[in-house]
Amino acid sequence: MAERFNTGALRPTPLPRRVKKFGAETFNFSIPPAARSDIRSPYAPRDQGDVPCCVSHAITFAVEALIARHGGESGRLSVLYQYFHARAGGSIGPIDPTSAMATAASDGICLDEYHPVVTASRPERFTIPMAQESPDNSADMDAGRRRFLTRQPSGRSLLIDLQGSPAADWKSALTAGFPIVCTLKFCDGYDRMRLDGTVTLENIGLIHPAAFHTVVICGHDDAARHFIIADSYLSGSAPKFWNLPYTNTDTLTEQAMCLEAFQRLPNT
Repeated sequence: MAERFNTGALRPTPLPRRVKKFGAETFNFSIPPAARSDIRSPYAPRDQGDVPCCVSHAITFAVEALIARHGGESGRLSVLYQYFHARAGGSIGPIDPTSAMATAASDGICLDEYHPVVTASRPERFTIPMAQESPDNSADMDAGRRRFLTRQPSGRSLLIDLQGSPAADWKSALTAGFPIVCTLKFCDGYDRMRLDGTVTLENIGLIHPAAFHTVVICGHDDAARHFIIADSYLSGSAPKFWNLPYTNTDTLTEQAMCLEAFQRLPNT
């Protein structure tokens, strides 16, 4: 077996009852899936380095993609701000994707320029000291302008559970411009792909059902029959984007949440 990686996702707790399964009544669109989609964030995936923050990276990257697609606001968001709140300021360690999504709704996500404090020597690869830094009031104020929404005031769910839905439903969401935060079971094939620098997870190999990694599905390609994945574990020759064949999706997916909306308040 290849080297084991600790990327930072715990087994997701069950989604709240108010989160609906994908269906015609849950989306405010009726768009058939296109043959191809690509809704990546305008910013490249960050290297989580020594910090087990894959969940926060996935949520942040997905919100950036939503804003770029539907809101037009520019600015990279702070992965480590989201991670600080997702772990409630506690010790550095893996976090639950379901709980992290809740903090994205309650606390928001600030721009990267607010947290951690920018210095001339700030590394691109995250470090434990960077993750241990507490956000200041300016970061909290900025984050309050940018909260993920799970429901509309009317009660319609905006956080959609795609787990167990057919690939066509996933592609419909992507076609409409809504990214999918996906928690995958670790497998030896993922380790090999990262170490070899290849970009398609063809052979799963042995699955490790107690080890998880959260990524973003940010596109699909019917001609190649795969989803496009944005990843944050970038050590060595690991790719920032890789391809998950449709045929392997059900086998590896533990949780899949579609992000449909966010709240962005004007500067005051």
